[in-house]
Amino acid sequence: MKRPSFQFYPADFLSDESVALMSNRELGCYIKLICYCWREGSIPASTDHIAKLCGEASSAIIELWQNISHSF
Repeated sequence: MKRPSFQFYPADFLSDESVALMSNRELGCYIKLICYCWREGSIPASTDHIAKLCGEASSAIIELWQNISHSF
């Protein structure tokens, strides 16, 4: 059975250059996708599906995804 939680290391997270360069909007999407990936084992390949998971418009996620995608 999969554990209901995962370890999170704030110092590592905050010192990650990729995270530091994300806007707050990108960061919110990133955290949601990390959680979804933990629960499901992966994130969808479709940007339309990623947009829905993040609560963003498909047109907006294309720009946001540029700074998030390399973390997956």
